[in-house]
Amino acid sequence: MHSVHQAVEPLENELVGRLAKRAWSTIGVPSLIGGTLRQAAKGEDEPLLSEKASNDLRAALEQEILSFWKEHRAEIITVVKNVIDEQRPDFEAAFQERWSGELYDRVVMPAWLQAQATVMESIEAYVNDFAKRRLLNHEGGPRLLFAYILRSYLNISVAPLLIFSPTPDDDSDQVHYQPLLP
Repeated sequence: MHSVHQAVEPLENELVGRLAKRAWSTIGVPSLIGGTLRQAAKGEDEPLLSEKASNDLRAALEQEILSFWKEHRAEIITVVKNVIDEQRPDFEAAFQERWSGELYDRVVMPAWLQAQATVMESIEAYVNDFAKRRLLNHEGGPRLLFAYILRSYLNISVAPLLIFSPTPDDDSDQVHYQPLLP
């Protein structure tokens, strides 16, 4: 297995070389000689580069790093992704051993305990509404499909199921068909 450092080392070396060349071209011999003379004349606490030279160097190095990233972004991401893919089993094992229990104890359980009443109330309201709309008829009895599922699942009977119920708005003795979905 390769570490990320080993995998990106060639790119890292290229970046260091580019930064060194850019630094030298930005500062050059005159800035180094001027800084050395200033240090010798004023004492060792004096910075080697003037404030202007230091700002120019910072800007040049930032620009070089951005250029390098734009040129090699896809390659760097691919290398890092490959290393992570190679080490995925190790990451997953470490997560299981070290972090999952802590994550559960410190994040999941406190969040659940804080929101449990609200979540359960919401679930109960949904289940009751679903039952009223889809599982129970207007009299509170099970709709045909629900009754059939219960009867089949509980092995009550294998005979066909037929439910007769009075028509809610009519006092006649007519057979009332009640669809499963309104």
